[in-house]
Amino acid sequence: MADTEKKLTELHELLAEHFLDQLQNGNVSASDVSNMLKFLKDNGINAASIKNPKLAEIADTLSSSIDDDTLAEIETGLFRGAGNGR
Repeated sequence: MADTEKKLTELHELLAEHFLDQLQNGNVSASDVSNMLKFLKDNGINAASIKNPKLAEIADTLSSSIDDDTLAEIETGLFRGAGNGR
């Protein structure tokens, strides 16, 4: 069980690093941003509770790297999916 937990922890860290690299390189689509926002939400990351430095960096970079139109499009999609158990 400890081996599985270690692997999941490593996977989580690699995914956070991947998202951060994408944002820093400016190589993100609306779908990528949606996935990143879901990742942050699934990890309990919001403006009031940022504890993990890597996740906090993703949140900071994400908030400054997308324009208002893209954000509105993503939020609309997230709210639409919320009623479907996503």
